Amino acid sequence: MREVGAFEAKTHLSALLEAVEAGESITITRRGKPVARLVPVSEIGSAERDDLLRRMAALRGEIAAHSGPFTAEDILSARDEGRK
Repeated sequence: MREVGAFEAKTHLSALLEAVEAGESITITRRGKPVARLVPVSEIGSAERDDLLRRMAALRGEIAAHSGPFTAEDILSARDEGRK
């Protein structure tokens, strides 16, 4: 499994997606720590997919409950943080 940094992943996303379509799995790191994994869709089982969807919904609920709606400033700040 190949590892790439977040900056490289952002810069070369199209090429990474082509590699994943060809069957490769890629780990994305930030400051040397794994933070995400790109895998072909066929590798994700329905139970894992359902679990991920449940976790995403729960996280969405937590964010909404604790912080209220996002402002334009919040969104721009998150965008800018991702560019570092």
